[in-house]
Amino acid sequence: MCASGRVLLPKAHPIDGYDGSKRYVNFTASDCETNMCLVDHVSGLLPELCSKHKDAPCARESDVAARVCCTCRCDAPSADATCTCPCGYRCELAVEPTQPELAGSYCNKAE
Repeated sequence: MCASGRVLLPKAHPIDGYDGSKRYVNFTASDCETNMCLVDHVSGLLPELCSKHKDAPCARESDVAARVCCTCRCDAPSADATCTCPCGYRCELAVEPTQPELAGSYCNKAE
C-alpha cells in the first residue's frame, strides 16, 4: 500500500481518459507492492499522459493526488484471500460482480 501517499501512474489506462463517475482498479501497477492501483472518480487522463493524447481531457493534479493510490482487495464474494486496509484507508466496493474474478471491495483513501 502507499501509506506514504505517493501518487502512482497506472501502466494501463482508458485511451480517452477516466470516467469520473467510476472507480477503476489497475492490475499492472508495478510501483505498488500488490500490483494494484485504484483510480477513484477521476475525470480525464492523468496529467503525465496528456502530452501524448492531446485530444483527451486532462484530470486535475489535485484530483489525482487525492484519488489515485495503491490498493488491495479487502472483501471478495468468494473465498479468495483479502487484505486488511491500513490506517487512513477504508474498504469500498470498486468492481461490480459482472467481472467475477475481480469483483469485490478494495482499500481506498479515507476522506
